[in-house]
Amino acid sequence: KQWYQRRVAVGTFFFFVIGVPGNILGIMYFITRGRDLPTRLYSLLSIIDTLLCFCILPVATSLATERKEGMFKWGVFCTLWGVIWTWAPYMSVFLTAVLSITRTLVLLRPLRIIRKDVVMIIVTLYGCLIAVRTLAPIFIAGPTYIYLKNTPECGWDEDKVGKTYSNISLYTVVIFLALPILPIFISCILSIHVIRSSIQQTKDMCSRSSAKRSATQTIIIFPAVMATLR
Repeated sequence: KQWYQRRVAVGTFFFFVIGVPGNILGIMYFITRGRDLPTRLYSLLSIIDTLLCFCILPVATSLATERKEGMFKWGVFCTLWGVIWTWAPYMSVFLTAVLSITRTLVLLRPLRIIRKDVVMIIVTLYGCLIAVRTLAPIFIAGPTYIYLKNTPECGWDEDKVGKTYSNISLYTVVIFLALPILPIFISCILSIHVIRSSIQQTKDMCSRSSAKRSATQTIIIFPAVMATLR
């Protein structure tokens, strides 16, 4: 079991080493690209994914030290880590869904203008809603995140939060984390369909143009051949 934990720790640490520099480079790249809607969404997604990659480091440290608390022994850090680890995945999936939908709309209706202020307001409201859902148990019952050795991570203390809120949390996971995956899947299918249709249309146009050229060449060459035979 120890060698398995160490391998998982190495793999987790690898994600940290690759994810943090990669997302930071993404943030630097998208910031210099401009202020259009896709750039803003990609910038936010890179920032949130950077936070998630930083959250991986304490988990890797705990796995490498036989599930000792490590950084999680500080209550403030444990609470902050738990809040980010709860809030960030929802926002990451939602931003991916928004990007998929907007890109699909551009493919389906290229001339339609997508209002970036409306999209950013929706993203902001969704982020606030998830923040309220994440911080609600802290405001109600005080610091509710404790180190869970089995996981290992900082999770809710069910003695303070209560089983009812934990059960409600399962429903929110389905609503806010699983449902956004559906539009991502549909957008991918529609995008593939649009791209295939455009490729087929291009092939048809090329075949029609080549047929016209062949017919034109036949019309030109045939009289010349007949004149030569005479």
